[in-house]
Amino acid sequence: EPDQLAAVTPKIDFDRDADRDFTEEFNVLAEIDERPNLVSLTEAAWEQQLTDLFGVMGLEMGTPSRTSGGARWLATDPRPIFGGKVVVLATRGTPAGAAAVHALAGAVTAAGATKGILVSLGGIEAEAYEALAGRPLELIDGPALVTLLSHYCRVKARIERDGVNV
Repeated sequence: EPDQLAAVTPKIDFDRDADRDFTEEFNVLAEIDERPNLVSLTEAAWEQQLTDLFGVMGLEMGTPSRTSGGARWLATDPRPIFGGKVVVLATRGTPAGAAAVHALAGAVTAAGATKGILVSLGGIEAEAYEALAGRPLELIDGPALVTLLSHYCRVKARIERDGVNV
């Protein structure tokens, strides 16, 4: 019978009257607001962010030149065998299409580079992937760039246009 059972002596005596909260409070929105918006960075800050990222990833970045489509770097991958010249083209406006891929391919050929990287905050259209056609080009859209920045530079960034997080 339950009323015939003996009580067990507790090992730890908890003060049940104390109102203790062991959870730590934090403001999630404060962290979100502090993240840099890649769309609204100044041109110099945008270029520096990419220079830092690709530098941490192992490229020796040259000085960026501004083109009508964005910023362009002639970088060097110093690794033996796999390395060589790399053309980096970065845009923040409209989605990159086949024309941007063809322009990057032309820049790679003109520079005698072994690879090209296209960064587009506006996204990458399906026709751009079709235009790759086995070329040594990498396409990086906005979410992929945010992931790379977080992983390699420990920068928590965001892409927000007109108050809408992209």
